[in-house]
Amino acid sequence: MSVHPLPQVAGLLLPSDAMLVADAFRRFERFRSDYDSRHLNVVSRRLCAAMCPDLADAVISDALLVDSEIRMRAKGPFVCFNEGAPTASADEAALLNLIGAMQSADYTAAAEAAIQLEIMQARALFSLVFRLGQRLMEAGIRFRPRSFRGTAVTARVGEPRPPRGAPHLRIVDG
Repeated sequence: MSVHPLPQVAGLLLPSDAMLVADAFRRFERFRSDYDSRHLNVVSRRLCAAMCPDLADAVISDALLVDSEIRMRAKGPFVCFNEGAPTASADEAALLNLIGAMQSADYTAAAEAAIQLEIMQARALFSLVFRLGQRLMEAGIRFRPRSFRGTAVTARVGEPRPPRGAPHLRIVDG
């Protein structure tokens, strides 16, 4: 008999509860690209399979608020992997860690997660994530703070974003 270690990626696989939450935020990104309500219906069906419909609606509402707050406050884009991916991007892992931190009232871990998301003014985000975390706990979904690690993929490297309010002009060779 021989023993073979699992590849390192096995330690990064998301549990099913975390994948359910990550896939909701991944679907929200698709919803924001075309504002087709079918994307929200997919999230609703998946959450209703895991919890009662009223709680699923409340989770979607709270998660949309969290998603909006992250996109408004973050300095860079919120990077999502493809729906169904068994691992998390660094941003998704930070979000899952933030939810776990707020569920456990671990404000140091919450601050670390907010910094990873490049959000410095995080009071409103903490409040929204706390409410989302409480709803998830009602559904039996609980995360430990600092338990998720994102992959080494860093999509923030690239073209710098203009400051807020600056015109979005790009030079195009033509």
